[in-house]
Amino acid sequence: MKAGELVEELTDFGLDERAARVYFHLSRLGPSTASDVAQATDVGRTEVYRVMDDLESEGFVETTLERPRKFVPRPVEDVLEQQLEEEHRRLEELEQTRKSLADRWPQTEDRRGARKERFSVHQGRSQIRGVLERMVETAEDEVLVLAPPRGLARLDQMGVLEGFADRAADGVDLRALTEVDESSEAIDTVAREGSIRHVDLPGYAQLVIVDTAEIALFVSLDPLVSTEGSGETVLWLNAKDFIMAQKALFDTLWSTGLDHSERLAEVDTGERAERVDVVRGRWMRYDRMKEMLYRAEERVRLLAGPVERDRVLGGRIETALRRAEEKGADVRAISDEAAGEGLFEAAEGPFHATVLEVDEEEVLVAMGTASEPDSMTFEGEWAVWLTAEDGVQQFVDTIDRRLARTADGG
Repeated sequence: MKAGELVEELTDFGLDERAARVYFHLSRLGPSTASDVAQATDVGRTEVYRVMDDLESEGFVETTLERPRKFVPRPVEDVLEQQLEEEHRRLEELEQTRKSLADRWPQTEDRRGARKERFSVHQGRSQIRGVLERMVETAEDEVLVLAPPRGLARLDQMGVLEGFADRAADGVDLRALTEVDESSEAIDTVAREGSIRHVDLPGYAQLVIVDTAEIALFVSLDPLVSTEGSGETVLWLNAKDFIMAQKALFDTLWSTGLDHSERLAEVDTGERAERVDVVRGRWMRYDRMKEMLYRAEERVRLLAGPVERDRVLGGRIETALRRAEEKGADVRAISDEAAGEGLFEAAEGPFHATVLEVDEEEVLVAMGTASEPDSMTFEGEWAVWLTAEDGVQQFVDTIDRRLARTADGG
C-alpha cells in the first residue's frame, strides 16, 4: 500500500493529514531529531516540534531526555488499540449519561396513554437503529417482524433482533416471518426465544409491529441500498387502524407459514412438506397463485369460469402464466370459451371452482369466485392450497380427464 493511502487511513483515528504524515515518516526512520523528520517530510523544524507535542499528547510518540531530544514512535498497533479502548470508554460514558438524562428528563405525555396519532420519518442507519432500539425498550406484549432474508440479517447486525429476543425471554410474544432458504444467525437469534416461519413474501416488504401500538415500516426499495445505509428510510407511526390492517396481513401470512425447522428440512432433503392451508381474501389468493406459477418448472393447469377468466386476463396472473410458459413449462388453461390469444382453451362447463395445479406438486382451489364482488380486495373469498400427495394426485387425475374430454371434443 502506498504511503499516501496509509496516511489517509490514519486520519480516521483523529489525526490531521500533517500529523499523520509526520508520524508515518517517524515510524519509518525510528528515533529521530526534529531536523531529521523535517528533512524527510518537508515540514519546517519549528512546525515539527509543534506536531510532535500533539502526537505525544495523543500517545503516538515518546520523547527522550537527551539533547537534542529525539522522538520515538510507539508501535502503531499499540497506539490504535489504546485509541479504540478510549473510544469504547467514551461511548460507555455517553450511554450512562443517556440513560440518566432520559430518566430525569420531563415527560410531556405518556407514550402508551396518549392516543394522538403521530408519524415520523427516519433516514439513514443511525436514525433507524435509534427508533428500533426504542421500540425494543417499550415492547411489553407482542413483537411482529416481517422481513426478507437480507432485511432480517440487517436487523440482526443492528442488534435489534437480539433486543427483541431478550424481551421475549421476559415473556413478550416474538414472531417473525421471512423467506427461509438456508440457516442463518438472524434466524437463530429469533428462534432462541421466539417463533419464526417461512413464507413467500408478497414482493418487497419489511415491517416491525410492537404491541399493536406502533409500527416501523421500511419504505426504501432494498435494505442494503448502500454500505452506510444512507438510502434507507423508515416510516414510524402509531395510527391504530393502519397498524391493525398490517397485523391482519401478518396474521394471514403467519397462518400459511411453515415453521423454519420444517422449511430447512425441505431445503436439505429437496422434498416439500405436505401442507394444507386456507388462503383468505382475493388479494392473498392471487399472491399465492402468482407464487405457484413462479415456481412452475414442468407443468401448469388452470380451470377457470368466465368471471375468473376475465379477471386473469390482462392482470398479474396472466403475466405469471406466460412467464411460466416462456420458462418451458407446459401451460394449459381451460374455460367456457377460448380467450387471451390462445391462452385459454374452450371446454364445456360447469366451472364451479377455480383450480390451479403446478408440477403435480401443489394445487389451489377457490370456490364461488364467480358470484362474489368483482374487487381485487374482496376479503370474503377463501381458497384451499395443498401439497399433500394424495390430495394433489386426485386433482391432477380430474384435470387430466377434463382436458382429455376437451381434446376429444366432448
